[in-house]
Parts: sequence; structure tokens; C-alpha cells
Amino acid sequence: LSREQSIKRARKIERRHSSALLALLAKHDEAELERQNMGTEGSIQERVRLQQMFDTERANEKQELVTLAAKQELILVNELERLGLSPADLWGN
Repeated sequence: LSREQSIKRARKIERRHSSALLALLAKHDEAELERQNMGTEGSIQERVRLQQMFDTERANEKQELVTLAAKQELILVNELERLGLSPADLWGN
């Protein structure tokens, strides 16, 4: 592959990885909206239980997002190296 083709291929991979991260962020935002909209109905114990459940889910989603981002960055860097490129070739840093 030419250098330009390699960069184009790497950018395609990067877009695919970005889409996966955006989907996970959307899921996280949806859960946060649901938590905010749970209102004041139900007993205090029920609201506390729901809040704890949402907080746990949010923490798990954040960890999942961090893990996914790190894995995808590693995959992308490995793919760049395989194509004979560096991150600077793709991102200009």
C-alpha cells in the first residue's frame, strides 16, 4: 500500500472505533437522563436504592468507556505500525 492509502485505511479504522465510543457515550447519557427524570415518586428508601443503582451503573459505564478507549487506541496504534505509520502521520502531532 502507498503511504496515502495506508493513512486512508488507518483513518477508516479510527472512525469505526470512534463510532463505538460514541455509541457507548450515548448509552451513558441516556442512563443519566433516566436517573435525572426519576422524580420524587416512591419512598425515600426506594429513591436511595435507585440512586445507588444508577451510580453503580454509571461507574461501570465509565470504566467500560475508559477500557474500550484504551483498547481501541492500542489497536489503532498497532495497525498504524503494521502499515508503517506512526500516530503523528495520522493526527499530525
